[in-house]
Amino acid sequence: MLPSSDGEVRFEEITLLKKGNNAVQSRQVRGIVAFTRGTAAKRAGTEAQPTAGAASNVPVRPATGQPGVSYRRAIRAVLPSVCIVFLALNIALQYQNSRLSAALDDVRHARGPRPGGMLPQLAGQDLRGQPVVFRFSDLKGSTLLLALSARCKACSDNWPKWRSIVRRLSGRFPVVYADVADSVSDEYVNRFGVPRDRLITRIDLRTRWMHDLRDTPQTVVLGKGGRIERVWMGLLSQKDEEAITALMMSRAGI
Repeated sequence: MLPSSDGEVRFEEITLLKKGNNAVQSRQVRGIVAFTRGTAAKRAGTEAQPTAGAASNVPVRPATGQPGVSYRRAIRAVLPSVCIVFLALNIALQYQNSRLSAALDDVRHARGPRPGGMLPQLAGQDLRGQPVVFRFSDLKGSTLLLALSARCKACSDNWPKWRSIVRRLSGRFPVVYADVADSVSDEYVNRFGVPRDRLITRIDLRTRWMHDLRDTPQTVVLGKGGRIERVWMGLLSQKDEEAITALMMSRAGI
C-alpha cells in the first residue's frame, strides 16, 4: 500500500480531534473533583477549629459576620451553575465525537474510484519516460484497469488471479496496467510479464487524487466511454475472479 493518502490524512485529523475532545472531558472531570475536594477540605478545617479550642481549654470566640457560613453559601450558589456548564460542554463534546466517528467510518470505506463516475483518460509516461495517454472515453466497450505498485506485497500476491482473468478474457478486451506509485522497473515488468505497451507510470497527480488511484491493488472494470462500473480493492478471491470475468463477458454479450 502507499504510505500516505488523502483518506489517511483525514483519518489522522479526525483521530486527533477525538483525542482532543477526550482530553477536554478528562480535564473537566478532574476540575470538578479537585473543586469538590477543596471545598470539603475547607469545610472540614472550619468545623475543626472549635474542637481544637475545646481540647486545649482555650475559649474560641465566634467570628463576627460568620465568614465560614457566607463562604459555604457562596459555594452552594455557584456549584450548580458550574456543574451545568460542565455538563453542557460534555454533551457538546460527545455529540461532536459521534459526528467524528461517523466521518471516520466514511473515510475508512471511501476508497478507490467511485462506481458510476467517469474516468475519461489516464495520462503519464512509459518506462522510457515517453508520454503515454490511454483515452477510455473513445472506447466503445469495456476495459480492465489494474492499479498496482512494485512495493505492494498484495499486488504480487494478486498476479496469479490477474493473469487468470486476462487469459480467460482471451484478448477480447483491452487491459491497462497502471503503476500508481511510480515504482515499476524493468525487472518488475519482466518478472510478471507486464506488456510494456499497456503499462502507464508517473500518472498525473490530478487524476490520481481525483479518482483515488493511490491504494493498491485495485481491479477496476470500465464501461463504455470510461464509466466506472465496478471496483475491487485488495487481494482478489476466487469468487472475485469469477465475478470480474462474468461481468466483462456479459458486456461483450458472451
